Amino acid sequence: MAVHSAFQKVVALRAGHRHVIPLTPYDLDCIALAQQLLCKDPSPRTTIDGLALEIGINRNKLNYGFKYVYGVTINEFQEKLRMEKAELLLSTTRKSVKAIASLTHYCTSSRFGVVFKKNYGITPLQFRKQIKRNNH
Repeated sequence: MAVHSAFQKVVALRAGHRHVIPLTPYDLDCIALAQQLLCKDPSPRTTIDGLALEIGINRNKLNYGFKYVYGVTINEFQEKLRMEKAELLLSTTRKSVKAIASLTHYCTSSRFGVVFKKNYGITPLQFRKQIKRNNH
């Protein structure tokens, strides 16, 4: 999804001040690579600093550029991917909520439940029951 014009400019707000961050085609390619790497491993172990170092881009350019290109922050993107995996596991397996919480890199099943409910409006167990009802 990288857009290649001479330069893209990202306006970042920091402490009430507007700050323009220019993005080169190289930066946009790095941001696309970051997105690909996150899709392979969306776990929270992947830090923004570590990701920036791995792909060879400044942390701020990665942060603001990712939001500019994909419309969400890196953390929001990671959470979305983890929730999609949880939804799939709840729909297609008989694994316990605790096991799914672990597989989606949540420290506790209660934290997983809170995040799941925030995203779907129902608990993981309610979601699973709803899926079963709809399939019968």
